[in-house]
Amino acid sequence: MVYEANARIIDPIYGSVGTIFQLQNQVNELQAQLAKAKAEIFNMNCQLEAMVSTEMCRSSQTISQQINDEIKHDSSESSSPFVYLDNDQDSSWDIIWA
Repeated sequence: MVYEANARIIDPIYGSVGTIFQLQNQVNELQAQLAKAKAEIFNMNCQLEAMVSTEMCRSSQTISQQINDEIKHDSSESSSPFVYLDNDQDSSWDIIWA
């Protein structure tokens, strides 16, 4: 009752109802701002994921190219990529990948 009486002094027509209406409008505006901020964060996260995915793809391609280059370089140095070891003269040949 005391709050209503003080509100009527400040706003004789609406009293505390006017204050409640202002607060409800402020809450609605803040909820809209929050929704907008969440949407912006979501969009930024999507952009970040796309950038990371693109970078990972580029890195993977670079690594694959480096491996292929090393294989080509190694194969040009030797005639065969295999090394044969004879552990025992009577045993079969063991093949080890070089």
